[in-house]
Amino acid sequence: MFLYRRNNKLREMGLGSARDVSLADARAAAAELRKALQAGLDPLLQRQLSEGVTVTFADCAKRYIDANKAGWRNEKHAAQWERTLEVYAYPVIGELPVADRNNPRKP
Repeated sequence: MFLYRRNNKLREMGLGSARDVSLADARAAAAELRKALQAGLDPLLQRQLSEGVTVTFADCAKRYIDANKAGWRNEKHAAQWERTLEVYAYPVIGELPVADRNNPRKP
């Protein structure tokens, strides 16, 4: 089990079954994951993307709020962001995959 903190939130990531993964392999994998963290990447999100897990607009918006609410004026401001997205955005585009978005800037 690889434990790490991202945006003040404890995350857990499995490295494989103890029967299938040696201690040396687990340590090597953990070292690679630490390098990814230092590069600013979220190892769990990277794994989900590589496994083909669909990341939706709602997933991204919630992660954005979690990552940025510490710098906002107060807790009420964060609650307003969350409520606005819940009422107006999530019902319309919340379940749309981010990877399939239409980019109006593309020619």
